[in-house]
Amino acid sequence: AAHKISKNNFDVHIDENKYLEEFTPLIKTFNAMAVTLKEYKAVQLDKLLEEQNKVDLLARLMRDGIVMCTLGGVELFTNKTARQILRSEAFIQNLEATARLNDLNEPILKNLLKIPNGTVFHYRKENREVYFEVITEIFRPQNEEPLAIILFRDITSEHEISEVKNDVFNAVAHDLRAPILGI
Repeated sequence: AAHKISKNNFDVHIDENKYLEEFTPLIKTFNAMAVTLKEYKAVQLDKLLEEQNKVDLLARLMRDGIVMCTLGGVELFTNKTARQILRSEAFIQNLEATARLNDLNEPILKNLLKIPNGTVFHYRKENREVYFEVITEIFRPQNEEPLAIILFRDITSEHEISEVKNDVFNAVAHDLRAPILGI
């Protein structure tokens, strides 16, 4: 019974009447321990599933795109934003041009893993240019195959602010240059 419990099998019960009476308190304690461990495992599993549901919901609601895949490019999880980006013809063309990829027959995610962190892509969405930065992290769980997390961080607002700032600086420089040239 102890061997079964050590293998995470908590469905163990020892018959108290089968052994000498001196062992009865020990057997009762052992059976109580097995029941408590079984309940604890069920509670921990419920908590783990609840946390996983929270993370899944958060990933689905993120404005940024997020993809989890194997290092071979096999998709494990993709939120809605990432699916829109990955299916965009403009993104695929942009990826090919930016990455200068040799083997276009490989899965798109495997090719995306070759892109340096911080690479900026853009594509057209609803008559508007959308800019995003690609960030990749490798996650190495114990005793499992490594996974890649690819984040498409939306930097459209930052890009638009930068353009406005450049326009203002150029206008100010032009407005100052004209009187100074006259002088």
